[in-house]
Amino acid sequence: MAHGQHATRRAEKGHFDHDRPCKRAAWVAGSIGLVTVIAGTGHLVGVVSAAVNQHKPFDFRLVSLIAIGGMLLYAGLLNLGVSRWLRRGRPWAFAMSTSGTIALLAYAILLMFMKTPPDPTDPFAGASSTALGLATMESICLAFLLAGWSSLRGRQRA
Repeated sequence: MAHGQHATRRAEKGHFDHDRPCKRAAWVAGSIGLVTVIAGTGHLVGVVSAAVNQHKPFDFRLVSLIAIGGMLLYAGLLNLGVSRWLRRGRPWAFAMSTSGTIALLAYAILLMFMKTPPDPTDPFAGASSTALGLATMESICLAFLLAGWSSLRGRQRA
């Protein structure tokens, strides 16, 4: 029997999978969290190694670059850490994941409008396209989290 027919028969019998939005939210949050952890680690390693190799001073620019990597790591580790409980439909996990996702989304939006001087040797000096990609990823994650959260709220009312 095809999967679509099986799901249709289960829905007809009243056995619709109400956990599906939570499972999808967990999968998306975990996947995007993993990508964000990898990106944050790569960003931190790149920034710190470039600063050490080029003997850059520990100034506001370096601290802000380190903060970007830290924000990526924080939100990514948070989403990875709570994805198990998102799958189980725990409201506190949705609250934590949503708060971290919104914080990183707000930071990415700020980075999109940041003006930096053009640097012909660095293709990512402007970084607005990278920030736009990050904002898009976090928006997708937020949409799935909100869908899972609303599914939980619907089950609590019923």
